Amino acid sequence: CPLQNQAMTAGAGETRFDGHKRTFAKPIALSSQVLLDRERCISCTRCTRTSEEIAGDPFIEFIGRGPSQFIGTAEGKPFDSYFSGNTVQVCPVGALTSTTYRFEARPWEIQDVPTVCGLCPVGCNVQATTREGKVKRILSRNHPEVDQGWLCDKGRFAFGHLYATDRLRDPILRIR
Repeated sequence: CPLQNQAMTAGAGETRFDGHKRTFAKPIALSSQVLLDRERCISCTRCTRTSEEIAGDPFIEFIGRGPSQFIGTAEGKPFDSYFSGNTVQVCPVGALTSTTYRFEARPWEIQDVPTVCGLCPVGCNVQATTREGKVKRILSRNHPEVDQGWLCDKGRFAFGHLYATDRLRDPILRIR
């Protein structure tokens, strides 16, 4: 990050903040695919608006007010949405992360390969993030005529079959 590099070279070596920083347990599982780091959240509401307006699933919301406000699910219920992965992609600060990609690679270690999702007949435009030749995550690419830039959780998280132990890697030859 250029800002981080500049702060490290020209910035102060220690913090000027002398108050008590808020800390929370890390990470908090909102669902089986989405994790939350509460101290990173800046309360921008992008995730809640994406969940409610785009997916039509208002499963996550702000709980509390003022400094005790945080993202959560109603009554501890899981964030069960077919489009929960989109909230991870729209989070500007990395407060929401996916369980499959969390701390798997740094931005300078990855390559993004444009491709098309083949897990359903829609054919959403995606980009596969690879590191050392292995797919680490799938992100949506904007194609307004096909998918409007959104991707279902099946297309986003179901790439684990690529590395399944029982996957056929060589053609099966019929011997007569």
